[in-house]
Amino acid sequence: MNNEYGTIFGTHIEKSEAICKEFSLLSESKTETKCNRVLEANNKILVTHEVLVDNVEIADAIFWDTDTVFLMHNKGDFDGDGTRDVINQILVSAEYIQRVLQGVNRNEWSNNYYKEIVKKRPATSSKVTAEDLISVLGRKNICYIAGYLKGFRKETKGTYSKYLTIEAGKRLGAKGYGFISMNVTK
Repeated sequence: MNNEYGTIFGTHIEKSEAICKEFSLLSESKTETKCNRVLEANNKILVTHEVLVDNVEIADAIFWDTDTVFLMHNKGDFDGDGTRDVINQILVSAEYIQRVLQGVNRNEWSNNYYKEIVKKRPATSSKVTAEDLISVLGRKNICYIAGYLKGFRKETKGTYSKYLTIEAGKRLGAKGYGFISMNVTK
């Protein structure tokens, strides 16, 4: 497991560096709430923390480039509890999103999701339209991000965290989704 995790860690670090640079994701935040406030100030990022659809939080933050939409979930620590929580959030979101995007009412769902985001975070309407969100969710590759405020590292005794990271990558890959774990603080 250590070798497999080491390989995954290297790949995740490489990908996360490019994403952090493009979207200015790193902050000095100590809490999820403060991290989300920093992200919300970025015009390239939609903060969707606590926006629930059918009791599912799709992501804490959504952002995209030309090919990929990133659905980021944040947690405090890369430890057993934090990793379990963020990975479970991601897997539930992925299952839900897959079903929604395969459905005939995906555009209606995306439009309703946009309305829920704007209801919770009105500033979203100045960043993106409902049509933009529909297009992004329906036409781009999806990559989930497990963002940790601290502790994501190669050398860790956290066997449970390593295992969950490995398994999440496999399960998301089977759905055709990408997966990256990363620290979101400097």
